[in-house]
Amino acid sequence: MRYSTWSTPKYVLAALALVSAGISAYGAIKQGNEQSDAYASEAEARLAQAENEYYIKQKQIDAKKDEASVQAGRIHERARSIRSGQRAQSAGSGVVVDTGSAQHLVDQTNQLAERDALAVAYSANNFVDARQHEQYLINQGGINSANANAKKAEAAMIGGYTQAAGAVIQGGANVYAELG
Repeated sequence: MRYSTWSTPKYVLAALALVSAGISAYGAIKQGNEQSDAYASEAEARLAQAENEYYIKQKQIDAKKDEASVQAGRIHERARSIRSGQRAQSAGSGVVVDTGSAQHLVDQTNQLAERDALAVAYSANNFVDARQHEQYLINQGGINSANANAKKAEAAMIGGYTQAAGAVIQGGANVYAELG
């Protein structure tokens, strides 16, 4: 009895090698695209986070400016109240209010009130400057992170296409060797 050996024709093997190369190429492209999309999503998320932090800093700035304005208004109101009391006491004592020592006392009260109001404004300006610098750093950090992720996304896509090309070339080389 004669045993026949079944052998696969060369062309079938060559076709299978090409199909395998195509599947590998598709997988490499798909993987590169998925990785690219992940990096792009990460970049968008970082920009959104930076915008949110920027918004929070802006709210802090606005609140500090409002607080400083209210506090300066209270200082001026308190100074007006003190000046009124000083004038009333001076007038009640028979002193001419707008001259001499009485006027000097009122002027000194005005100067002290303005000094206090300016100190509040200065403090608020320092706070605002610091928060604006933080905003700048947050913005730059978001942009830098997004740019880095965009480059990673591009590299991932290029890597996927490069792997796909390698798979196709390898498949072609296998077919060439098979058909020989």
